[in-house]
Amino acid sequence: MFVRGGHIISRQSTEGIASSDDLNNNFELIVALDKEMEGKTCDGDFFTAKGSLLGISNFAPENIVKKCQEGNCLYNVTAQFSTNSCGYELTLKFDLESKLDQEEVYIENITLFGDFGQSFLTSEELELDIYGVERMKAKVQRHHHSVRIALERPVKVIPGRRMNIEYKITSDCKIDM
Repeated sequence: MFVRGGHIISRQSTEGIASSDDLNNNFELIVALDKEMEGKTCDGDFFTAKGSLLGISNFAPENIVKKCQEGNCLYNVTAQFSTNSCGYELTLKFDLESKLDQEEVYIENITLFGDFGQSFLTSEELELDIYGVERMKAKVQRHHHSVRIALERPVKVIPGRRMNIEYKITSDCKIDM
């Protein structure tokens, strides 16, 4: 797969899938971050990406026609990633282009691509702030230029709300973003 920096792609697992009727409503986000020159923080860097996420869980042809061709079934997804001397923060926001007869959609994994440097996310576990309502742990798998964040359980997409992933290098730092 090739994905250009600044873009987000959503995908679903096809393991055990024989037809679109077998797909579930769990997605992985592939986030290819692009460094913003104007967005440099005082002691770090700022990255962004944009993309879309299918907002349906029923893949029956009549549902796709009704919700995607006659309406709009896409969430706009924006990602902002910033670094500073205290740590890192990733914020994901999900917005609807128009009023959508929503179906429940969940994020179960997030894979980040970018030139983060070797010190990025050396921990094997993170804590996530889910829409400012709950905290959740996630497992981290680091590869050469990517980091896969496997959520403890799938998180429901809520339009207009923000999902934050924070990693502080030292506990006495305050991250102001």
